[in-house]
Amino acid sequence: MEEQSTYNCHYEGTEYIEVKFILIGVFASGLALISFLLNAFLVLVFALNPKLGRSPLFYFGVLAILDLALAMLYIALMAVPAYMDKFKLLWLYHLFVSYLRPMLTFSNFAVFASVLMILLATTERLLLTFEGKQIKKARKILERNRRQVTLFNINKIEDQTQKKNLRAATRALISVVSMYLMSKVLQVAVTFFETFSPERLTEEEFRPIYSYANDIIPILTLLSSTLRFPIYCVCNKPMLIATR
Repeated sequence: MEEQSTYNCHYEGTEYIEVKFILIGVFASGLALISFLLNAFLVLVFALNPKLGRSPLFYFGVLAILDLALAMLYIALMAVPAYMDKFKLLWLYHLFVSYLRPMLTFSNFAVFASVLMILLATTERLLLTFEGKQIKKARKILERNRRQVTLFNINKIEDQTQKKNLRAATRALISVVSMYLMSKVLQVAVTFFETFSPERLTEEEFRPIYSYANDIIPILTLLSSTLRFPIYCVCNKPMLIATR
């Protein structure tokens, strides 16, 4: 007698798919495409203007590369499941499962690298405000290894033009840091409730809010990376001139 095995498979898919398809599949995907185009253009600007790579604007080019990757990763990890569940595409599901792990790993790396670049840039700006033998020694070490650790090019400010460029780069950095912090406010709030009141998030009343909040968090990060290029042009004249 031939034995038969029964496999019970259950796939829930994306919750509230009708609304989330508009939010993720349409709005956020369009935002990711805009971010991709803007950051690809910014990478091209840095490639065609070597002087930018030797200026306090160096790290903006590195951030542009990371933002370029994040835009593609958002479509691969967030938009694809929305289309997959909306239109019941089995082949897209198999494709998504095949690349999920490496893409998720690369996404975590890109997010970490972006935060690290902002932190290193802010640290360099802080070092430039201090004087002393140890600080000067640290500056020289960082300057010699700038390419290896992707830090800013730390130069001695000798003329008024360099000072203006440094102030412009600092204004752009302040805007980038402020935007990054604002994009993480919702994530901090969600993490707070997950830590101190997780049972409330599973209640019927708060479950939709929790679900939508988890989808809005990466959209805010994506929006932050999309707005960086316009902010660079507004806050930094050398960057604006280089894009023409």
